[in-house]
Amino acid sequence: MTKQDKHFYEFGPFRLEPDERLLLRNQETIDLTPKAFNTLVLLVENSGHLLRKEELMRRVWPDSVVEESNLTLAIHTLRKKLNKGHDGTDYIETVPRHGYRFVCEVKLALRKDEDVAMNGGGLGAAERGNGLQAEKASQDEDGLTATPEVASKPAENAVPKANPASKTGPKRVWLWGSVVAVVLVAAALFSVQRSRVHSPGKSSASIAVLPFLDLSAPPAEPYLADAVSEELTTGLAQVKGLRVTARTSAFQFRSAKDVRQIGKALSVGAVLEGSVRRTGNQLHVTAQLVNTRDGYHVWSGTFDTTTHDLLSAEQRITQEVARGLNLPFSEDQEKQIARRPTVNQEAYELCLQGRYFFSKRDPASMRRSVELFSQAVARDPGFARAHAGLAETYAVMAANGQIEYAAGIPAAESAANRALALDPSLASPHAALGLIKSQLEWNFPAAEEEFRRALDLDDNNADAHHWRGLNLTSMGHFADAEVELRKAQLLDPLTLMITEGLYENYFYARRYDDAIHEARKLLEMDPGMALGYHQLANAYLGKRMYREALAELEEGQKRDTDQSGILSTHAIISAYSGDRATAQKMLNELLAAHSRGYVEPYYLAVAYASAGDKDDAFLWLEKELASHDPGLAHLAIDPYLDSLRDDSRCLDLMRRAGLAPVPAISRLGQRSVKSIYSAYIYEGE
Repeated sequence: MTKQDKHFYEFGPFRLEPDERLLLRNQETIDLTPKAFNTLVLLVENSGHLLRKEELMRRVWPDSVVEESNLTLAIHTLRKKLNKGHDGTDYIETVPRHGYRFVCEVKLALRKDEDVAMNGGGLGAAERGNGLQAEKASQDEDGLTATPEVASKPAENAVPKANPASKTGPKRVWLWGSVVAVVLVAAALFSVQRSRVHSPGKSSASIAVLPFLDLSAPPAEPYLADAVSEELTTGLAQVKGLRVTARTSAFQFRSAKDVRQIGKALSVGAVLEGSVRRTGNQLHVTAQLVNTRDGYHVWSGTFDTTTHDLLSAEQRITQEVARGLNLPFSEDQEKQIARRPTVNQEAYELCLQGRYFFSKRDPASMRRSVELFSQAVARDPGFARAHAGLAETYAVMAANGQIEYAAGIPAAESAANRALALDPSLASPHAALGLIKSQLEWNFPAAEEEFRRALDLDDNNADAHHWRGLNLTSMGHFADAEVELRKAQLLDPLTLMITEGLYENYFYARRYDDAIHEARKLLEMDPGMALGYHQLANAYLGKRMYREALAELEEGQKRDTDQSGILSTHAIISAYSGDRATAQKMLNELLAAHSRGYVEPYYLAVAYASAGDKDDAFLWLEKELASHDPGLAHLAIDPYLDSLRDDSRCLDLMRRAGLAPVPAISRLGQRSVKSIYSAYIYEGE
């Protein structure tokens, strides 16, 4: 076949015409985003062969440096289109940690009707064609941010120009993430010295605000420098087209020096760093915007102001950073940033301190956070952001079991509703309400609405993306949950709880190889994390790899002081592998532990269900419902409860708990474990 020959590919009911940029199903055109189409062409042309993630990203995005989540979204789009909304595994296979393989039989056909079998050889129809065009620096055609090469060269292998008829892709916890604050303008007396050292040719489109240094002698209040960083993070998050790394990840580089390594770790094109020096009420603030590709300063400035006028300096820095990144800064954005949240300086400083303690997340700090936010509200009852801080703190404490949910829910809801009444533009109260409805009330559809509202207001809110991903997992919408969790991970890449959320999503979706990959990532980030070993054990159990499951469980047992989950999983491994004596021994130990102190009933329920004892399983699930423990939220999706879902008692229990059956999981549930001798476990996707 010559290069000029017209050709197309056929697989299943589909016909793919690279030269015409068409995908047809039974003569019906299937719309794909340009990047998804290019990805499909490469996969089909290499049918039967592994294409590594790095190779796909290099060739689909030849002129940009992009995050892996862009490729994940393209694959997700293809799976939905090829399989009419199902998972698409009949066509695209995931090879964990490596890449993807197109596994359907493909035929290459010429226009002359000379059909030949496809052997998976060629490269490059996605890289051929007329009308080569460079991508925009700040946003690719699939609606996701890409970090461009600084002073990038013209694309040598760019993909063909997008078909105008194609549609763009979608635009748009455990409990960690970005901090809610405000950057305001005030009439301030400050002197500014600016220097533009190096200007990137294109917008970096992504930034991390590193923790500012406190150069005061003696050091100022511990919250002051961190508060400046958080305020700038919040202000920059309002700049359209800019992705801002969440505080949780950015603050892990408090003492790091190499901005290139920071940029690589956080997948950002720029960092903002600086210092604060306080003398009495006088403040000297420095800020530097640095390009992570080459280490050059894009902009730097110094600001002399007072504690009462600090907000104006923060607002000025935000504007200068936006200009340094060549990003538009609209009049509406300026007005939003310039709004004064409170005229009471004491209330404002109390709120900053509340954010500081909230970021620590330990019980004592969370209680202190409640005190400080409450004091801020007392100083200014109209301070919306102080009410929002209270809402978030109560919601996270309740979801983490740091306070009784019966007390936490009304407190969080009251504070969130008051914050929204005062300022409807705030995103965090909606996120807090979504967390309450999802994790504590199990009203997943209502939670979804709250998360949507939060992200419509602030798409840089890593917590909202994270918590929404968990909520979608609970609903059984695993593919959508994966996309949302990857967005959270892009904003907050070093937070362990987001990786844990991805593990749970894959585990409940029966994608055990992917679950193993995420569990290993957890252990790479924290080798002493007992949870990582426990998760590996469960994922290996899903693959019927009992020996490996038990080995990982024993490693976790060495590091975990809470043995209830260990005993439960050990009972399940023994039951599924046919070791009746050990399974019964583990159950007896669980019951003894429960008699000595509180053990969540869910641990006993899943162990009995795996052993084939439905009556005792439902007995403990009823106790779980009575105590309103969080495990019951997974009743509709947990693979260890598949054997119960064809029982009328399960449907009745879900109805009383307010849970909706997940159709795909319900079908799995019809294949039940019949006895404690069974060595059967449901296979993953």
